[in-house]
Amino acid sequence: MSAILTIRNLKLPGVARTALFVGTVVVLGIVGGLIGWNVYKKLTTNTVVAYFPTRWLCPLTPLGRALFRRVRRS
Repeated sequence: MSAILTIRNLKLPGVARTALFVGTVVVLGIVGGLIGWNVYKKLTTNTVVAYFPTRWLCPLTPLGRALFRRVRRS
């Protein structure tokens, strides 16, 4: 074994400990923000499901032709 470099005597400087703490806080903040944003979107998004008889939407029926004409004009 070499007495020049021993791993046990190596110590991290104080800046590294502070940087580790700040980095951990930043990463946890980003992860918490992303989770919070997804929860906010999920709770505030309204989804509406409308059920129409499919025969009304068929362009072969008179009502379906009228609906498709209105959609194409606007």
